Amino acid sequence: MIEKLNDIKLRFEEVGQLLSQPAVVSDLKKFAQLSKEYRDLEKVVKKFDEYTAVINDLLHAREVLENEKDPELRRAAVRNLGLINSTDSGKALQTIYGKETDRDVRKEVLNAYFIQNNASGLVAIARNEKDPELKKDAVSKLALMHDKAATDYLMEILQK
Repeated sequence: MIEKLNDIKLRFEEVGQLLSQPAVVSDLKKFAQLSKEYRDLEKVVKKFDEYTAVINDLLHAREVLENEKDPELRRAAVRNLGLINSTDSGKALQTIYGKETDRDVRKEVLNAYFIQNNASGLVAIARNEKDPELKKDAVSKLALMHDKAATDYLMEILQK
């Protein structure tokens, strides 16, 4: 699929160059045809560029988290993952939380899940968290969410 989108992007650039050629500009029918194709391709290319930027941000954040020792930079990378709000970033946050030993970075993962409105991620953490403070933080965030998974978990806690 990415290959197909790259082909579309190449065609978009090619059509853009054709539209600036004098022979095309003087042929109104050809110019109109290429202009329409350009507008149609532009929508797809714009979304593809946005997708590519998100993937690059995700990869960069993962790289920082894997290689960086400075906790502040690690927390910033987690915040960025929270802002990305994709399935991939949610999975990355889950992996980070499981491996992370720094409590502040783990708290930042909770914040990132909250920013994403990812109740299922917070519920998974709350169910397994042994640290009472982190569990309390996760449950507090769930209480602010208007999500079925959050409500179900809170009701589960109340019934214990």
